[in-house]
Amino acid sequence: MPTFNVESYVHISNAIYWLLAIEFQYDRVIRASQASGGENSPFRTVQRMDEQFFLVACNKARRWIEKVDKALISPDYLDEFNKHAANAQVVRNKREHDDEYYGRDPKDEPENEVNTSSPIKLIVSTSVTVHIGNQILLGGILDINKCNQAAKMVRKELQDHQRAYWVSKPRMTEELLDSYCSPDRLITAVTDL
Repeated sequence: MPTFNVESYVHISNAIYWLLAIEFQYDRVIRASQASGGENSPFRTVQRMDEQFFLVACNKARRWIEKVDKALISPDYLDEFNKHAANAQVVRNKREHDDEYYGRDPKDEPENEVNTSSPIKLIVSTSVTVHIGNQILLGGILDINKCNQAAKMVRKELQDHQRAYWVSKPRMTEELLDSYCSPDRLITAVTDL
């Protein structure tokens, strides 16, 4: 088992927190997408806002995971998450500075080819959200469902290691474990307490 210390505990706890934030924001993007009822105007719903926060959570999780001992995470899970996190970073960076891109020649803007699994070739900018059936692609390249699933797999592994570490400590009780281990979901309202 890898060595745990205060620093590694902080890295793992923060990684878990931001992985949970991905799950939280994923649910919000899905709900906002469903609530829009096909509304095309991005200024009438909170979906764009929730998409941006989803991207921020992905980037924060990626940065904290970089500090975690890689022996704690299955290489397959880590590779899958990093693939999605890299796409999230590209889309986040572009959307973060969309005001700087506004008014430029569209030929100067990077484009992404969307895999539509059909003979139609779709090229979009990172500012576009593509809906294909139940699939939501931010910037045409980040499948939020696949990213969320990858985040869950990494989170569960980190939580298992975190829990095993604290269980191995003398005088650790079940009551204390809840104080030392990260939750399975974020508390979002007083009713969650």
